[in-house]
Amino acid sequence: MAYYHTCSECGAFLDPGEKCDCSKKSEQLRKKYEQLTAVTNDGQIVLGGNLIENCKNQNKKPIWH
Repeated sequence: MAYYHTCSECGAFLDPGEKCDCSKKSEQLRKKYEQLTAVTNDGQIVLGGNLIENCKNQNKKPIWH
């Protein structure tokens, strides 16, 4: 029997009792990306700071929604 086990999501080798944080890191990256990008009505990706809050005022939608 192996000393370690592997994460079913990312395949990382983990010590006994250790929990992988791959899904937490993925969620943090997604939130960061949402703050930096949006899509205009014509499908163009727009880069800039905190566009999620500004999308409603500028008739844009975030990429991840």
